[in-house]
Amino acid sequence: MSRVRVLLKLVFLFFAILILGCAQQESEAQTQSAEAPAAAPAVNDIDVATFDAQRQRPQVVVIDVRTPEETADGMVPGAIEMDFNGEGFEAAIDRLDRSTEYLLYCRSGNRSGRTAEMMITKGFTNISNLVGGYTAWSDAHRDDE
Repeated sequence: MSRVRVLLKLVFLFFAILILGCAQQESEAQTQSAEAPAAAPAVNDIDVATFDAQRQRPQVVVIDVRTPEETADGMVPGAIEMDFNGEGFEAAIDRLDRSTEYLLYCRSGNRSGRTAEMMITKGFTNISNLVGGYTAWSDAHRDDE
């Protein structure tokens, strides 16, 4: 009988250690997740169809960051011109409402992507960048003309 009792005590001890170890790991995981900083807002890269759907909402502001020479060839209807290469561009961005939703585009998506990243660092939280830029948008709307 004494061997059975010793064996039972060992089994009980094994399970007690196992349960305590699991509880400690769960507690550490909860502590780590509580200490983890909230994810920073990210730029939403969107396609033409999503861009067109989102720009129909009245609270959305569409910004074209191409040069005046580029915008002379056409723009997305309702877009605001803000020349990425122009003087005062960053100051103009700073004057925008950080809580507004913005859709950005340029010729190909490069300058608008850089603008979106800059806006995120300045505290803007709802920024979308048109992948492929005005080139993709105008190609998708070629039959509309």
